[in-house]
Amino acid sequence: MLGTYNLKVAPYSHCGNVMSVAQGSEIYYHCFFFNDYDKWWVYGRVKGTSTYGWMSWDNLRDTYLDDNGDGYYDDRDC
Repeated sequence: MLGTYNLKVAPYSHCGNVMSVAQGSEIYYHCFFFNDYDKWWVYGRVKGTSTYGWMSWDNLRDTYLDDNGDGYYDDRDC
């Protein structure tokens, strides 16, 4: 995370918050979505939790983590 941002219930900035995610936290991406405002969002889980939600790609570093350790990165659409 580039800063502290809110994990959202849907892929839009005006949607409700799931939780605040601190700078330096990691999110395991499950899929990507390009919303109606031409912004990329990722759906995923905050590392070390069972909390899922949406985060704007603009808030994330361009670093990928392998959630299940299989060495495979899947960039599928939601």
